[in-house]
Amino acid sequence: MDQLMKDKLQKIALALESTKGELKLLACVWRDDVKKWDILVSANWINYSKLQEDIGVIFDEFKKEFNGEFALRFSGIFPLSTTEPFVNQITQLISVTSGTVELKEIRIGEVKVDKIALIVSRPVVA
Repeated sequence: MDQLMKDKLQKIALALESTKGELKLLACVWRDDVKKWDILVSANWINYSKLQEDIGVIFDEFKKEFNGEFALRFSGIFPLSTTEPFVNQITQLISVTSGTVELKEIRIGEVKVDKIALIVSRPVVA
């Protein structure tokens, strides 16, 4: 992932947090089969009963930064509950609130990931 893309993702994270509220996770997972990134988003403000609206808000922020490149770089937006095991495992493993952390060939619970870029990863503080 190049620096320009990382910078754009940071802007998106800041915009979402300023308009909607804190993110627990914003990550991009590389899908080698389609040569694109999946966007994973987890936050308390994501509501499964109004999922289309929440995806629209997230998409609008991505569109502002990536414009026509969105379809070339990303395969889709996948909202996740803050209680999903994958979200809890990744946020407990790595905390990221500034900058971008990139990992290759890791296993998170039952999920094998070839490449992941973490933009925001906040563990639950007890």
